[in-house]
Amino acid sequence: MTGWTNFGEKTSLLSHVPFPGAFDGALWTLYNEFLCYLFVVALGILAILRRAPALILAIAPILLVLLAHTYRLFVFPFSIFYVGMFHGVDAYIAQAAYFFVGAAVYLYRNRVRLHVNLFVVMCALTALAAPTKLARYVLPFAFSYVLPWLAFRLPFHNAARFGDFSYGLYIYAFPVQQLLALVGIPHWGFWGYLLLSVTATLPLAFLSWHVVERRCLGLKHAKIQVRAPSGRISLALYVPRKNAH
Repeated sequence: MTGWTNFGEKTSLLSHVPFPGAFDGALWTLYNEFLCYLFVVALGILAILRRAPALILAIAPILLVLLAHTYRLFVFPFSIFYVGMFHGVDAYIAQAAYFFVGAAVYLYRNRVRLHVNLFVVMCALTALAAPTKLARYVLPFAFSYVLPWLAFRLPFHNAARFGDFSYGLYIYAFPVQQLLALVGIPHWGFWGYLLLSVTATLPLAFLSWHVVERRCLGLKHAKIQVRAPSGRISLALYVPRKNAH
């Protein structure tokens, strides 16, 4: 968003905020997330998810090995070939590692045990690794255990009955915070800025869930049925409905 000053100098609407020039800086991760979903679609088409789900356990470690090579922790024998194909995608590899750790946890959720002792160990590993270069290799496993433990052990696991606002908070918090910074709200102090940011973002997240996200999720079990009456082929979209009680 740009404009012109009285002196003819081009200026940006967000040129004087702590994160200038970006109205919604959180959106850049959605491209990487979409690629991960496309990869899951490919796994489903190839029947890997059904026939060899154990392979999902290997995806995140393989990605982190590629990431280690990207940061030159070691060099593959085919280094030139690798750099030519994957140079510049280290951010995607790092985020995809978290994605597929989560996918593995979901596939094997009946075998994952939330032990308090292991939680403490993973918290310690997260705290020790976070300020170091090892964070990108340790946190996909350690922190990905900490979050589910907190989600299921803290007394907030029934909060989802009001709706899942996490995605809306993620998408809309950034532009809300940018606009609040633009009008000088950070001068109120951190807690005032945080409180107003949450208060202003929650209604947007609420609308996002009930108007867009929940309706889209209702289509995830949709099936395309192919019928051939009288030798003619037609397609019908069948959306299963929940039983009404």
